[in-house]
Amino acid sequence: GFAGAALLGLLLALMRTSGNRLLRVPAAMYTEAFKNIPLIVIIYMGYYGLAGDPININLDVTEAAVLSLAIFYAAYLSEIFRAALVGVHSGQREAAQALGLSRLTTFGAVIFPQGVRLALAGTNTMMVDMLKSSSLLVIISAAELFQVGKSASSATFRTMEVMIVIAAIYFA
Repeated sequence: GFAGAALLGLLLALMRTSGNRLLRVPAAMYTEAFKNIPLIVIIYMGYYGLAGDPININLDVTEAAVLSLAIFYAAYLSEIFRAALVGVHSGQREAAQALGLSRLTTFGAVIFPQGVRLALAGTNTMMVDMLKSSSLLVIISAAELFQVGKSASSATFRTMEVMIVIAAIYFA
């Protein structure tokens, strides 16, 4: 989930720093929309909402979980990456232009490495937050876990033991 969020976040950050309004506006809309929707809603819609009538995409639990986390955290990471890229001193870009470097080389060899260093603290914070937020994924996995537990307890008539095993699995 974090790798997907980082890649999508970097793409969004590059779009937000672009001079092209057709790239900048949709990226800003995505960022603002997904920063203001609670993660639990995105998880719920990613698993149950996509399987509905008009869309009809059935994702398994792992796919829905990874997709939900990536979509949600990409919005936050895009802001961190954008701030880091904008935070590189403009003199660095001017120096690269004075040396005759192309725009792509300037970005790849001068701006991006410095931006990565500036983004590390915020990126690490988001990774820890994602790890903590992964407990919200129980809303899509608990239903299946309890359904299996219900089947096992009705077959064995050992409800307490089954529920203890379910609790241990969730805790793990």
